[in-house]
Amino acid sequence: MLLIQGLDANYNQIQETVIPNGVSAVNTVNSYIRINGFGVIAAGSNMTNVGDITLQLVAGGSAQGIIRAGIGTSQQAVLTVPAGFIGVLTAAQFSMAGSPATKLRPGGAGRERVRADGGASLGALRHQLRIPYNEAVLIGFPNPPQTDITARLVSTGQAATEVSAGFQVILFRQNYLNAV
Repeated sequence: MLLIQGLDANYNQIQETVIPNGVSAVNTVNSYIRINGFGVIAAGSNMTNVGDITLQLVAGGSAQGIIRAGIGTSQQAVLTVPAGFIGVLTAAQFSMAGSPATKLRPGGAGRERVRADGGASLGALRHQLRIPYNEAVLIGFPNPPQTDITARLVSTGQAATEVSAGFQVILFRQNYLNAV
C-alpha cells in the first residue's frame, strides 16, 4: 500500500492511499498538480517494495518520482509550499563523491544551485565544488505559498559519481506567523 501526499489545483494539501497490483498502472482518486512525497506504508512478507514503483501524473507522462526496489520511499528533493502555509527552509545538504575529474556543471560553471522559486525568488547559493564535497546550509527564509523548493543536479560530467541532496522545510500556517 502506498501513501501519496501532494497538492490539488488550488495548492491545498491532499493525500490518499493506493494499493498497487504489481502488474499494471493503478489510478489515483485525487487529481494532483504537485507530488510532495510518496512511500510504502504496508508491504508483503519482505516489508518493502520488491520492484521499482514509478509515479506519473498522467498515464504515459514523465515520472514524478520513483521508489527504488527495497527503499520504501521516494527520495526526491522537491517540495511545493501548500496554500495557507509559509515554508521555512531550515537546512539543506549537498554531497558528491567520485573521481577527481568530476564536476557539477550547471550552465557550464562548476557550482551547485539551490533554488526556491515561486511567488518570491531566493535566487541561488553557489559554491565551487571539490571532490569529495559535503556541505550543510542553514537558511531560515520564509517562502510563501506555491513556492517550489528543489535541489537539482544539472550534470556531473562523470558516470561514476554519487550525488545526494536534501533539505528540511518546516510548514507554518500563515496566520500562525502573523500572530507571533
